Amino acid sequence: VLDEGTWVLRLQLDDTYNTGSSSDGNVIESSVTVKLDRTAQQNYIDVPSDDGIIYGPVFPVTYTLGENSYSIGMYNTYLWLPGTSYVLNNPSDLGQGQHTVYLDGPAIGFTEGGSYSVELYSYDLAGNVRGADDYATASSVEYLYPPSAITCLSAMQGPRQGQIELTWTAPGDDGTVGNLDGNFRIDYSTNQSKLWNYTDFEVELSTVNCQPLTAFKKKVTGLTAGTTYFFRIWTKDERVDNWSDISNGATTWAMVDIIAPAAISNLTALTGSLDGDVNLQWTAPGDDGTIDVIADGSYKIKAATFVITSDNFDLIDSNTPYAYVIEISTDIDSPLETHTLKVTGLYPGTTYFFAVETGDEAGNWSIWPGTAPTINSASFVPAEDDIPGQPQSPKVNPVSTNAID
Repeated sequence: VLDEGTWVLRLQLDDTYNTGSSSDGNVIESSVTVKLDRTAQQNYIDVPSDDGIIYGPVFPVTYTLGENSYSIGMYNTYLWLPGTSYVLNNPSDLGQGQHTVYLDGPAIGFTEGGSYSVELYSYDLAGNVRGADDYATASSVEYLYPPSAITCLSAMQGPRQGQIELTWTAPGDDGTVGNLDGNFRIDYSTNQSKLWNYTDFEVELSTVNCQPLTAFKKKVTGLTAGTTYFFRIWTKDERVDNWSDISNGATTWAMVDIIAPAAISNLTALTGSLDGDVNLQWTAPGDDGTIDVIADGSYKIKAATFVITSDNFDLIDSNTPYAYVIEISTDIDSPLETHTLKVTGLYPGTTYFFAVETGDEAGNWSIWPGTAPTINSASFVPAEDDIPGQPQSPKVNPVSTNAID
């Protein structure tokens, strides 16, 4: 039927010997009015975006198939990406309503920063098409491909009090490929239920021409020793706010340093070259026994006019008569590094005894080695006391003009 109008349908029954006629009652006629479906459905398409930006690699396209004047309601659909050879054919009969497909940006040739349109074509069962030249809806968006989420973040106790060490490998600029110029943002909390977001972070690191799978390590300091922390990380490429999804979680507790530096057993004291001076020398221990650099620690040096032992070392303070207490920074001394100190202002000619203890950044102080009470103290030594020199060119000046008999 190619034309609309009223059409008559006639059914005539004939047997082998007779040709029926209308008067025989074996002819049935009926009229019907025919209208043709020549109207395409109303369609709508939407590419969900954030201010006109979609983030790959995979992104959704949502479209709604409307009804036409005859409500046939079954369609074949085609999605076309202008400027590309890509056409998504969905031959399945789809009913009216909303439908969603997911497009893989790299697979269909999208490049980061490009602007793309997605157009919808659909055919109803009557062959009516709704396309780009016939009121189809197209959505133009900018396509961005963020770095992949980091999935290998790990955390372990750091080497010092209140430290945790993080490790991970870098993703790529686009997913897992391409050198990365951007940033890492690290956030941590003692609250496991924190609502994580890349805009709320504690540490930010920059990357320049970083290859995928490059290993990274970051020491987080200033944490509360013994407290459990939860960590997350995000990655951004060179584009503004093109952030990856959140990483896997990493959890551990901050380092608790309970190991004291080793005791100093080779302290020596020598008389100085000036009045009241004594020169001390010793070998630095390690932060933990004899290993690791002592950072943020101190030496506590005590001097007295009596023998210093492990029993009285802690009792000597600035109020002790003829005693001195000196505390100096370890100055990031390495194990076995020679350390010297000139002690001045002592009483010349007086014999002094010296002893030293070492403390690390966690407040762990070295103990006296063995059982010998004076093994950690220097041999007694007198402070320098030079004999005055002979007067040169003595003179006698009169103090009175009166003669003395």
